Amino acid sequence: MKIHFKKKEYRLLLDFLYIAEWVINSREIDDNPETKPYKDLEQKIMSAAKDFGFENLITYDKKFEEFLPTVEFEEDPTVNNFIDKYVAETFWDELCDRLAKRDFLAEHDAETIEKMDESEIFVKTSEYSDRYHEEFVKNGLNNIKIDK
Repeated sequence: MKIHFKKKEYRLLLDFLYIAEWVINSREIDDNPETKPYKDLEQKIMSAAKDFGFENLITYDKKFEEFLPTVEFEEDPTVNNFIDKYVAETFWDELCDRLAKRDFLAEHDAETIEKMDESEIFVKTSEYSDRYHEEFVKNGLNNIKIDK
């Protein structure tokens, strides 16, 4: 089976790849063997960039022996807006969820929690999380303080 892309579609595919690669590897320091199949597919797709006239976005680096996005591509506001939005939303959701879990565990002993089913635990932690979401929407981090 062959798939034919128009130039505009290939560009969108490059955007998808860049965003996906960022999500998969943004917190990785070393190569992760689990991500090798993704990296291989990314390299295969990026190898066609010149054929589509996108050598300004993807270049082959002889030192690393791989295709890499150029600075022009990395600074593209389109993909960076998606990434920035993802980071911001993930931050707030993760902060609320972690604080909710902390408060839930602080207010319920292990014996009580053991008697709860998963849906009850979910509902109770969601209540904590919802309160944090409301607070952060209203005040951001202005009321966050560290007790020593």
